[in-house]
Amino acid sequence: MVHDKRADNDSSRWDNIIFSTTDLWDESKWTDAVHLDFEGYDISPHWDDEGNSYVVGSHAWKVAYGIHINRVDLTTGEVLGNWTNLWNGTGGIAPEGPHIFKKDGWYYLMIAEGGTGLLHMETIARSKDLYGPYEPNAANPILTNANTTEYFQAVGHADLFQDARGQWWGVALAVRSGPEWVTFPMGRETVLYNVTWEAGSWPELQHPVRGEMRGWSLPSIIQNLPGDGPFVDEGDNNIKFRPNTSIPPHFIYWRPPITENYVISPPGHINTLRLKPSPLNLTGIDGNSPGPGGQTFISRRQVDTLFNFAFDLDYSPSALNEEAGITLFLTQNHHARMGVAMLPLANDSVN
Repeated sequence: MVHDKRADNDSSRWDNIIFSTTDLWDESKWTDAVHLDFEGYDISPHWDDEGNSYVVGSHAWKVAYGIHINRVDLTTGEVLGNWTNLWNGTGGIAPEGPHIFKKDGWYYLMIAEGGTGLLHMETIARSKDLYGPYEPNAANPILTNANTTEYFQAVGHADLFQDARGQWWGVALAVRSGPEWVTFPMGRETVLYNVTWEAGSWPELQHPVRGEMRGWSLPSIIQNLPGDGPFVDEGDNNIKFRPNTSIPPHFIYWRPPITENYVISPPGHINTLRLKPSPLNLTGIDGNSPGPGGQTFISRRQVDTLFNFAFDLDYSPSALNEEAGITLFLTQNHHARMGVAMLPLANDSVN
């Protein structure tokens, strides 16, 4: 977590935490947060052949450039040595998002560079020793759409994995372009692409990240996975908020919610969601934090570029500046909202 109101060189700005579980689908099996002392972000775990645990992470590039590694105890968060710089990347700003892979006797270190905007890219280096030195791939960057007019832009912060058949895939963050490649209405999304990785060689993308892509055949769909709610492609176009149900797990809040402000099917209002008012509106006290009383706000992520949306609002404001409505929300400083509010008239009466 980043406390972004604090200075870059303030060690309390950074709070890295790790969770673990023996069952992904059982909320009760997850551990409490284990805090790790690292003045940076984008930490990623790595285990060597002897079972030792390491964390590789990114220092704030304005303070200490580069990717650093240390051995840690993941059960306690204790750091077991000194942080070691592995690689500063190929020269793009903000080397970050590191992942280490061991394959065929090589350690591969893959990172993002260029910032998360239009110059975003993915680069890779390798070494025979975990602590380096790391030699970059001559074909870097191995993934980018910088300086193009492709539909997907800002591609980077990638990772690699193998499926059950042993085929390699990559995932990365990207945004879909809006008009003139300056607006991105969907925000950051995850894209999937196929990769080949021959023994002793570098991973290679088989097809770049484009608006239309092809790749390995996908495995058959497994529908008997545990978990709550519908699959993401099944939709949930008619939420009823029936009695004795819970708020759908894919609904999200802004900052930690005040749970008692959200009540499903209260007495006399079956099949509704009652939102109790909060002291602050969406902008809040500083455009960044909700204040001690929280902000009553619930939403779901936009998953289509074009869609229809409707909601029913039963609301009668009773105090000056009370407001309720709907918003297209990115942050407290960046959103559009339409609502019903009680505002003063020019003659100081209330409307």
